[in-house]
Amino acid sequence: MDSWLFFLALTIIGWISGIIVNYISETIPYTRSIRRPVCEECGESQGWYEFLIWPRKCHSCGVQRRLSAILVENFYVILSIFIWFQSGDIWKYSLTMIVVIYLGAVTLIDIKHKVVLHETSAFGVILAAYAGYTTFGLKLSIVGGLAGFAIMILIYFGSMGVVKLLESWKDSISNDPPIGFGDVILTGILGLMLGWPGITFALFVSAYAGCFLGIIYALALARRGKEKVKGQLTLPFVPFLAFGAAIAFMLMKPI
Repeated sequence: MDSWLFFLALTIIGWISGIIVNYISETIPYTRSIRRPVCEECGESQGWYEFLIWPRKCHSCGVQRRLSAILVENFYVILSIFIWFQSGDIWKYSLTMIVVIYLGAVTLIDIKHKVVLHETSAFGVILAAYAGYTTFGLKLSIVGGLAGFAIMILIYFGSMGVVKLLESWKDSISNDPPIGFGDVILTGILGLMLGWPGITFALFVSAYAGCFLGIIYALALARRGKEKVKGQLTLPFVPFLAFGAAIAFMLMKPI
C-alpha cells in the first residue's frame, strides 16, 4: 500500500475513533443505550448526518456542538498514527485503539457528569478480560484485577475518613468524596486489563499526574479567593486513571 494511502487509513480510523468517543460521552449518559445522538444542551435527538458531518448544530435549540468535540477527533487522529508506529503490529494496534476509545469515553463522561456508568463498566469488564487474557495471560490478568480493586477500595475508605474529618471543619471548602465507588470498579477493570504488576505502574503514573495537576489546580483556585472557589475543589479522578492505564498498556509487552 502506498504511504499516503496508509496514512489516510490511519487518519480515517483515528477520526472515526474520535467520533465514537464523542458519541458515547454525549449520548450514553442520557439514553443509557445505543440510540440516535442527542443534544447536550436540550436533550433532543439529532440526525446522524447533522451530528457527524454538518452543520453539527442542534436543529431544536440551535446550539453548535462544542469545540471540544472537534479537538477530541483531531486528538484521536494523532493518537492513531502514534499508536501504529509505537506498536508496529496490526493486532496490537487494533486492540490498543479499542482500549483508548474506551478510556477516552469514560474520561469525558466523568469530566462532564462526574460519574462512572454501569453500562460502560459492563463493557469494560468484557474488553479488559479479553485484552488482559490475550496480552498477559489468565493468571496475571485476574491477579491484576483483584489487586487494582483491593488497592482502590482501601483508598476509597481512606478518602471517606478524610471527608469525615473535613466535615468537622466549619469552613471546609468541599465535603464531596474525592473518590467514588465507580472509580473503585474502574480500577478493578483496569487491573484486569493490565494484569500484574501492570496495574501498579498505572496507579503510580495516575497518582503522580493527579498530584501534579491537583497542586496546580489548587494554587490557581487559591488565587481567586476562598468564596469564589467554594465547592470547586474536587477534581475527577478517572482522567488520571485512564492516562496511567493508557501509558501502561502501550508500554507493556505481551507475555
